[in-house]
Amino acid sequence: MHRFVLVLSLTVGCSGLTPPQERRAPSAAAPAPRAPAVRFRLVTWNIHQGFSKDPERADQWAEMRNAIALLDPDVTLLQETVSGPDTNWAERTVHHGADAAAFLGGQTAFAGQVRSGTVHPFLNARAAGMFGNATVATLPFAAVQSFPLSDNRTALLTTVAGVRIANVHFTAADHAAAAREAEELLLVLHDAGPAPTVIAGDLNARVGDAPLAVLENAGYRYCFGKKVDHVLTSPGVWCGNGVAENDGLSDHPRIAVEIQVGE
Repeated sequence: MHRFVLVLSLTVGCSGLTPPQERRAPSAAAPAPRAPAVRFRLVTWNIHQGFSKDPERADQWAEMRNAIALLDPDVTLLQETVSGPDTNWAERTVHHGADAAAFLGGQTAFAGQVRSGTVHPFLNARAAGMFGNATVATLPFAAVQSFPLSDNRTALLTTVAGVRIANVHFTAADHAAAAREAEELLLVLHDAGPAPTVIAGDLNARVGDAPLAVLENAGYRYCFGKKVDHVLTSPGVWCGNGVAENDGLSDHPRIAVEIQVGE
């Protein structure tokens, strides 16, 4: 059972136009209107193209998909997904995001990224722009946007239940480059306008490293993470009950958290 909760606070009364001379300012004791409260479970995982960290092991995607389902997510952020043919592995064709959506009973958004002049050692999909981030949700998407970052990275933004979610995968082994991508992400979020926001994914940085510091210095609050995979939120977004699972299916742990906006 999914944990998404929507709580509506309704005030019932008489309405009508009041002559201007009879209008009065609300008293200090009058309660302010409250937005609906939403709560959902979010999972983020770099799935390593569907293979374990041992390249000799077989495709682990079916087991990965089951592991995701056991966490009962409402929103799943995947990094290093493939969407298309992979001629380096027995000419397999995979669509990790779409397959996860079908398995979990949701919908998917995908943003590819390409490293010019390079081919991933495990697959050719990156060279064709079929390697990247996928967001899967069992809740309706209100908006889906993909924004280019430096180093041929992308930020995949989706709005789910009124919460903007940034699915990111920053550059590895180069904190200066990853910090630059974090700064660019902040500009993207600023230009998109105010909204409760979650930033999550493979930031390729540990707590205290420059990429995370850039986001925290901008007001985003650290919620939970392990090694280089993290979740941060904007003020007003509650995040807790973090869980990290690492069973060797990928070279990254699965991260699960609860997100809530409103009371």
